[in-house]
Amino acid sequence: MARKKSKPEPVFGEVVKKTFDNQQEWYDFRKEYIGASEISTLMGTNPYQTPYELFMSKVNPDPWEENVYTKAGHLLENAVANYFEDEVGHRVIKASADDIIYSLENKPHIACTPDRRLFLEGGGKGILECKTTQKYFTHEDYPEYWKDQVIYQMGIMGIHKGYIAWLVRGLNFYWIEVEYDQARFNEMIHAVDNFWFGHIKPNRMPEPITSADVMAQNPNHISDKFNTADQDMLEKYNRLIEVGEKMDDLKEEAEAIKEAMKIACGESEGLANGDNILCTWKTANGRKVIDAKALQKDHPDIYEKYLVEGKSYRRFSLMK
Repeated sequence: MARKKSKPEPVFGEVVKKTFDNQQEWYDFRKEYIGASEISTLMGTNPYQTPYELFMSKVNPDPWEENVYTKAGHLLENAVANYFEDEVGHRVIKASADDIIYSLENKPHIACTPDRRLFLEGGGKGILECKTTQKYFTHEDYPEYWKDQVIYQMGIMGIHKGYIAWLVRGLNFYWIEVEYDQARFNEMIHAVDNFWFGHIKPNRMPEPITSADVMAQNPNHISDKFNTADQDMLEKYNRLIEVGEKMDDLKEEAEAIKEAMKIACGESEGLANGDNILCTWKTANGRKVIDAKALQKDHPDIYEKYLVEGKSYRRFSLMK
């Protein structure tokens, strides 16, 4: 007997629908919930955002500004949806192209905006996540966090059929079906609740998990303060010293080899082995640069007018 597919369980009340007049309104409302594009951050599958960065996007969001990427992605959703409808057969619900947020009645901080909803050929409804990418992802090789987005939407909407479709460089079309996972959705609910009530509501920053997080939270160091390194960090320090020494030796060897190859080039453009070009050593024009010292001396007023201070940073130095 075939095993029935797991179907979302409506245990958090009805699904609440909210519509918007324009993208600006929709964007402004995003700080009120965790959406499908953000759930992978809390599940640890998103390589492009940390919990701290997600936290900041909620408590101090950047103003809405459409750029070439967001505009292209929004407009090309129709192309991806049309490809999917033509190849797979399920009918795209045209009204689902509008910016609509669906949230859980008893957990309004858990919400999503499906790219498209579907009328399935055999009856029932489905969800379609539309993607466009410059990276060559296929139906056998694609980011795993895409599936988290769809499972999250399926759980919220109470829909048991989900799909991801994408265009690679505007030409190659791929799609996959995503099987609903109730246990995974339960984990997502738990993660969102912990984040929302543990960080967003009390305005408490998450712990940093990258050096960029640390820099954002602590742009300036405290002079003469040193944290104590534990055994694990001491082992990492010793390993870094060891790796650095090997890299120095390899860099010295590489420079010596490059020097020998340059000498072998002589007046020629490079070296070749039959039809296989091994290296080139071409003449490049020198860069034209402003003589800052001369400008400061001869025209100090102009120098000061256009003098800008770079963004501060913390320089890492390894002590041997």
